[in-house]
Amino acid sequence: MRSTLLAAAAALSSGFYLPGVSPKEYKDGDRVEVKVNKLSSSVTQLPYNYYTMPFCKPNVDIVNAVENLGEVLHGSVIQNSPYDLQMGKPDFKVLCKKDLAKNEARMIAQRIKEDYRVHLIMDNLPAATRMISELPDGKVVTMYDRGYRLGFMGAKEFLGTKPGVPYLNNHLRFIIKYHKDEAFEGARIVGFEVEAFSVRHTYKGTWGKDAQLTSVPLSPDLPPQRADEPGEYIFTYDVTWESSEIRWASRWDLYLYMGDDQIHWFSILNSLAIVLLLSGIVAMIMMRTLVGHTLLGLGLGLGLGLGLGLGLGLGLGLGLSGRGDCCLGCPAAPRAAPTLTLTLTPAAPRAAGQRKARRSRR
Repeated sequence: MRSTLLAAAAALSSGFYLPGVSPKEYKDGDRVEVKVNKLSSSVTQLPYNYYTMPFCKPNVDIVNAVENLGEVLHGSVIQNSPYDLQMGKPDFKVLCKKDLAKNEARMIAQRIKEDYRVHLIMDNLPAATRMISELPDGKVVTMYDRGYRLGFMGAKEFLGTKPGVPYLNNHLRFIIKYHKDEAFEGARIVGFEVEAFSVRHTYKGTWGKDAQLTSVPLSPDLPPQRADEPGEYIFTYDVTWESSEIRWASRWDLYLYMGDDQIHWFSILNSLAIVLLLSGIVAMIMMRTLVGHTLLGLGLGLGLGLGLGLGLGLGLGLGLSGRGDCCLGCPAAPRAAPTLTLTLTPAAPRAAGQRKARRSRR
């Protein structure tokens, strides 16, 4: 019996899979799915669905792709994407071309001004942007931040940009790190980095037929893509694969060095409001309970006191009524001492007829 239960448990454990906990191996050429998540900002604290923006959409229906409870509790809106990647295959692809209207371009420009970031997920691993910063002591530190910036504002230090003008990051470079080992077949994804660029793509020919990009390969001297003007927006991406010695169990370590140093005041105020609301509800329930118990105790005490008082009063009343008093609380009148009165009544004279009868009998 025990061996049967152990065999059944082994079969169930071998068929159980918890997304994000169990590693997944990819063979060369296998499709690696990239999912899109919500847009977030540390300025407004208001998230947006990825497809509320005029981005490229997949050819199939858009479906939610939330895989575990943590993503649901975190408020993630994970959906499929049009990105097409094959394991170990470097590639450059055109995602799509969008003809944006004035209101759509204005919406993208507003999101860029509000410093929104776009979040992607691959193999349950969120995309990260590498940032290299130099400390005051001269030490260079590599840090990471989740997602990539939707765009940036032009400045004098950025060549080819105008100060105060928003620019869209329309080209993504995926740097995917994988780990191979003799203990398993294929490769495991241990890193997902994204580098975002703004490129004003140009092409020759007719789009959809024989169009060829003339802005490829990318170079720093290419003009960036402005985001405040209606017109054509071309989205592209390229993929780079790098072998890594990082094991699958340690692939989350780099996220411990996130560089998000802004205070999320909206989240703090939201948490405080929830705490105060729940505290008020608990206090109200406790007050109602205590008041109810107090009134019940007073009612029972008053009823018991009245009952005892009435019982005592009735007892005293009955006792006094037996003694001739029926007034409770009235001053007692002085009681006279009992006297015995004897009244002597003379006997009436007997009739003369009765005497004669007695004499004749004699």
